[in-house]
Amino acid sequence: MARMKGPIGGPEDPRHGTFNGYSNLLCRCDPCKATAKEVNAIAKVERFTRPKTGKEHWHGTYNGYHNYNCRCGPCTAGNTIRSRELRIRSLIRKGLPTPEEKRLDKEFAISKLKAHGTPKSVEIGCRCSKCMTYITKKFNLRRLSEGRAIHGKASTYSYGCRCIDCKLANKIYRHEQYARGGNRYPRKKVSK
Repeated sequence: MARMKGPIGGPEDPRHGTFNGYSNLLCRCDPCKATAKEVNAIAKVERFTRPKTGKEHWHGTYNGYHNYNCRCGPCTAGNTIRSRELRIRSLIRKGLPTPEEKRLDKEFAISKLKAHGTPKSVEIGCRCSKCMTYITKKFNLRRLSEGRAIHGKASTYSYGCRCIDCKLANKIYRHEQYARGGNRYPRKKVSK
């Protein structure tokens, strides 16, 4: 039997307000929609409360994660993969670059860099040692300029402050560290 498209018979048709009217006869009147909503809510609760053995046909899929509320490793992985695919499809449909295209563009831009440790290289996303040093220095200088660094400490000297108090504190810190056998200065061998 072919499925009907559109409302059934008339308002007095007994199939109005039934799940059959909504799902098989494609009636979208308010009573049919309300009945379908109730039936689907009950079915969802039954699926969620049903014990899971791990041998179900939906196990390890996006469907298992969303419609059966299974949060096991395979279902979570299936959901992750499907969600990623849907996101990529959406980006392509909108004409936006996908994460893979962005990553390749970034790698290409970094490979073409002539100077590292510059604002441009950091903006592109390079995280080599020179660029990380630049980021740290910039962060520390901002702390100093905002007044969040306390003068007269060795840590403030490492931020880039070269006032007399910070230089003295750094000198004292280095001597104490050397006396404790720290790794800042190489130990002098004592000849006997």
